Amino acid sequence: MTARMPFTFIVVPGAILLLAGCGGGGVGGSTAAAVDTASCMVGDWASDPQDIANQMVDALSSLGTASATGTGTEKATIAATHLSYDDNLEFTFDVAPSSGPTVQIVQNHSGRLTADWTIGPDDVMAYANFDTANYQISSTTVIDGHSSTSTSNLPQSSAHNVPTAVTCSGDTMTMKPEDSPILTTWHRQG
Repeated sequence: MTARMPFTFIVVPGAILLLAGCGGGGVGGSTAAAVDTASCMVGDWASDPQDIANQMVDALSSLGTASATGTGTEKATIAATHLSYDDNLEFTFDVAPSSGPTVQIVQNHSGRLTADWTIGPDDVMAYANFDTANYQISSTTVIDGHSSTSTSNLPQSSAHNVPTAVTCSGDTMTMKPEDSPILTTWHRQG
């Protein structure tokens, strides 16, 4: 018997930008609010992997009872027009549907994503020149005791088409790619 999940989860705030789907057009112009947000964003940031995992439980709950853990680190370094995400993360998702086999997915995310960025009206961030060559995801899926492991690199294209809403005030920043269930909260480092 082969059990199939209706979708595969690849979860990393930086990676979510690549996997959220292509949104509508680019971001134009600049406003005073966008300039303030852009200035606030410059610096070093860290996300909370467990917070991301908790949000994924909500997304998985329609499949049955779900739990998740997130460990490791994700850091963002943001300069005036360029950014990088450095990840060393592990997410474990357990799903027990009301009918069907139990499923566990363990994903390891490692490496660096880099991109150029701009911020436009309504504090919407746009990306260009994504480089994912040094980023890798290893995923092990266990369905009723039978496991399968795969390793992949993220695609180089499409990320710049995912508009991302940003808020930033003091030592807290949030990012939410369009069509993504995840709102990543970042905390300023240093």
